[in-house]
Amino acid sequence: MGSVDERVRKMLEATSGRDQVMALVQYVPGILEPAARPIVGDDAAEGMLALCGLAGQYRGITRLQSTYLLVVGKLKQLQAGGPEGSMVNKILVHLKWCLDVGFATSELLIIFTKAGIINRKENMEKVLGRLGPRCVWFFFWGLLVEQIRFWIQLSNLRDTEKEKKNGLLRSWLGYFLWFLVAWAGQPRNGVKAGLLANPEGSVLLPIHRLMEMTTVPGLPVTGFQGNVLGLVASLMPVMGEWGKTAAK
Repeated sequence: MGSVDERVRKMLEATSGRDQVMALVQYVPGILEPAARPIVGDDAAEGMLALCGLAGQYRGITRLQSTYLLVVGKLKQLQAGGPEGSMVNKILVHLKWCLDVGFATSELLIIFTKAGIINRKENMEKVLGRLGPRCVWFFFWGLLVEQIRFWIQLSNLRDTEKEKKNGLLRSWLGYFLWFLVAWAGQPRNGVKAGLLANPEGSVLLPIHRLMEMTTVPGLPVTGFQGNVLGLVASLMPVMGEWGKTAAK
């Protein structure tokens, strides 16, 4: 029998495969809805959008695994002596981890709030209005940091290392697509991300102000365009495997 860690990893890999299937359920109805509404009527079209939301919540719940992976992965990394590479790369790796923890924690709070576990139902809209921008802020900047790290790695590769360079480019493309999704999800109409509900007097006030100052206005995309971006980004790992198979 394998170790507990190996068994948990296999379980999470299976969950990741189901996540790609649920990505179809989350985004395809939203892509089809504009064309389907005149044919099936408003009630059925709204049902399609509700299905998108339900699938999104399911994927959020299954992504709770990321919290486990983040903690275990960082502990193993530190036990092995920390990230490899230059000092810049090490700083970027640690920064990305902090942003990932912020995203995973914020998403967890959103799920619990929607379920009525940690906030009263009557306060849900107000709380989600604060948690949503915070979650997207961590997601956006984490993806940007990882892209910077990819480009630094690419710039250090020799021209002869084409296979490694192509692998990094495929990985970067996946991160770039998710970056566009995160950018499209950034708050609009002057809404700012923040860490705290009542920041005044808190020791975390500088971080709260930093998040406000670095909130980027969302990309002006339609719901249809956002669904297409989300679907392609979700299926990038599958398409990457198809590309590698076809190239053999």
